[in-house]
Amino acid sequence: MVPTAKPADPKTPVDAASAWDDLDPGLLSNQLVAWFQGARRDLPWRHELSAYRVWLSEVMLQQTQVSRVVGYFERFVARFPTVQDLAAADEDEVLSLWSGLGYYSRGRNLHKAAKAVVANHGGVFPTTAEALRTLPGVGEYTAAAVASFAGQQRVAVVDGNVVRVLSRLLNEDRAVQLPETKASLARSATILVDAAADAALHNEAMMELGALVCTPRRVDCAGCPWRTACLARSAGTVSARPVKLKARARTHLRLACIVVDVGGLVYLERRGSTGLFGGLGEPITAAMGDGDDVEAVWHTLCVERGISPPLRFTSPIVVERTLTHRELRFEVTMVQSSSAPSPPSAPSPQIGVADAGVFDDDALLTIGLSSAVRAVLAAARSPRLL
Repeated sequence: MVPTAKPADPKTPVDAASAWDDLDPGLLSNQLVAWFQGARRDLPWRHELSAYRVWLSEVMLQQTQVSRVVGYFERFVARFPTVQDLAAADEDEVLSLWSGLGYYSRGRNLHKAAKAVVANHGGVFPTTAEALRTLPGVGEYTAAAVASFAGQQRVAVVDGNVVRVLSRLLNEDRAVQLPETKASLARSATILVDAAADAALHNEAMMELGALVCTPRRVDCAGCPWRTACLARSAGTVSARPVKLKARARTHLRLACIVVDVGGLVYLERRGSTGLFGGLGEPITAAMGDGDDVEAVWHTLCVERGISPPLRFTSPIVVERTLTHRELRFEVTMVQSSSAPSPPSAPSPQIGVADAGVFDDDALLTIGLSSAVRAVLAAARSPRLL
């Protein structure tokens, strides 16, 4: 028997709380898993569902496309095959391998969590949601994913893909960011998991359906195992689901940047542990206002670090980068110095300097730098407008 949805008026979406009166969760789960067994992608973290590997992949996949994560995951497990190896590593090496994935607090928390597993769990990665939530950087979603896939706990795993699938299946008309909507969709995910023959397989299949079929824009309703049950499809509202609150506008940040060459070596400072690119290395950099004269800011930065400002700075090399909530504009110059600058004596928590040093090209490959800073260094040493 195939579950069917009652016809609905698109202007009157079915309330998610009552939608299950018309749906059979056990049958839906069976259909989903049958589809998944034929559509499942061959991804490296699925080859061995250990808690360590599942956790590592789930942290990397947050806000990042699967295709981008594959290479990073393979490099990480090659260098750090166990949680003990990761815990014993230097943070710079961890952040260097993370460089380019963005959201660098994830990389720092990854390292802290590995240390916590070794210190508090005897090096054995926990597999219960409760224990996992005590680790740095592990929230409800990641804890549920590891507990389900590696610990075989019957818990619902609700990521963005699952939210999108459920909001369409149930024709949810409330914004998915609202607490009451989140709670309602979480209850619905639990209803399905409780009815599933294999909870972990069901959770994987739900996420895969959202990634491959019930995607944000190009929805393949014809290839969906739930096409006859989907209330949004019946109502003609698939393209309008999920409902989302208006995204906040990106902030624009203008940055003065000086790349100091010290006899062929590059001078870098480490940002404080919080804020944008926290804990990563960067050239001398400071935020400035829209109306500020960049040459005046460069001059001040040189003086603060004991560098003799040149009589005339080169024209700014502009490097622009777009982050999720920020537009960055680096205005960069190169300065030659016979000795290493002195970092500020009283750094601020976010912009200040934890430590500083000069680095050759090989060393630059082994320290934590953001992809934006790598672009700045490349532009300054081979000047061009990016």
